[in-house]
Amino acid sequence: MTPLRQSQQFEADFTARALHLSQANPSAALRFIDAVEAALDLLAQHPAMGPVWRYGNPQRPTRYLLVPGFRNYLIFYRYEGGEVALGRLMHGAQDLHDVLGD
Repeated sequence: MTPLRQSQQFEADFTARALHLSQANPSAALRFIDAVEAALDLLAQHPAMGPVWRYGNPQRPTRYLLVPGFRNYLIFYRYEGGEVALGRLMHGAQDLHDVLGD
């Protein structure tokens, strides 16, 4: 298993998304938390599985993975140095290019 390192921004994104969902639908928020955890387990097993984000730096490729069952949410990460560095957890309706830059 590949180690995962969560950035502070990833943790903040995850918390904000889960809280937002819990206000509208608490059971959906629990499913979301489980789905993110399942996606992270999958990344730990297959760290290069996500496609490369085409707007990123080709020297340090950023990859992304759709959260299963919540396909509007994307996990952005880098696989480098033998670990998965989790950068952001974002909703696809956001202006990803402006937020992620590079």
